[in-house]
Amino acid sequence: MQNSAFISNTGAFGAGIANSGTLMVTGATFNSNSSGNFEGGGISNSGTAVVENSTFYANVAYVGGGIRNSRVLTITNSSIDANVVSNPNGSGGGVYQSDYSGTATISYRNTIIAGSIGGNDCTVESGAIVENTNNLVADGTCSAAFSGDALLGDLGDYGGDTQTVPLLPGSPAIDAGDGATCLATDQRGVERPEGRCDIGAFESRGFTLAKGTGDGQSTPWGMAFAAPITVSVSSAYTEPVDGGQVTYAGPVSGAGTAPITGTATITGG
Repeated sequence: MQNSAFISNTGAFGAGIANSGTLMVTGATFNSNSSGNFEGGGISNSGTAVVENSTFYANVAYVGGGIRNSRVLTITNSSIDANVVSNPNGSGGGVYQSDYSGTATISYRNTIIAGSIGGNDCTVESGAIVENTNNLVADGTCSAAFSGDALLGDLGDYGGDTQTVPLLPGSPAIDAGDGATCLATDQRGVERPEGRCDIGAFESRGFTLAKGTGDGQSTPWGMAFAAPITVSVSSAYTEPVDGGQVTYAGPVSGAGTAPITGTATITGG
């Protein structure tokens, strides 16, 4: 199954897809599907499933808002964001695995799981994680290599056949993927670099910073500068920038200079 969109479907187990055989999903977006008080808002897998370059956004379930797995699941370069669960334990907002069969395994690489509502990002209740390579799970569950704010934009049309979730400036997913296991292109068909690719289904093509106000000022020690220091951030590829972050590192040498580092959130581009 390739370059498909599953939007606003309902169903008890796997509102987007219920798989008990063999499933291959590439370049798909699962958006706002709901399994209500059951499992797997986007996908419910009780067979063998491979998910590549796909986005799961705002899907709803009792457990496994994005994906619920009870057999064999492999996820590569996918973005699982803002999914919702309603179980009292707050389990598996993005991904949930339970080993009903005694053979459940999950392998995931270069994948983002973040922004879950009503529960944690990833729960492996039973079974095994057999591969865990360069993943970013915002709340640190499922033994991810990276955690923290993924700095993701809103689901939207950023090129390609299906909607995606972009990486904002400063996202820790940028250039943090494993080059040996990254897919050749992202969900939109954008070529990934041969070195360090980005984590997730979206490959950022970079941003440009330009000086604004505040350059070349001086002031007596202990006094504020007359004008704020500002920069503008833009993308030649119309990738969103608002909500991203820019880190300022002050000079570490010079008379009376104390090292200063600060982070600013981008507003207005």
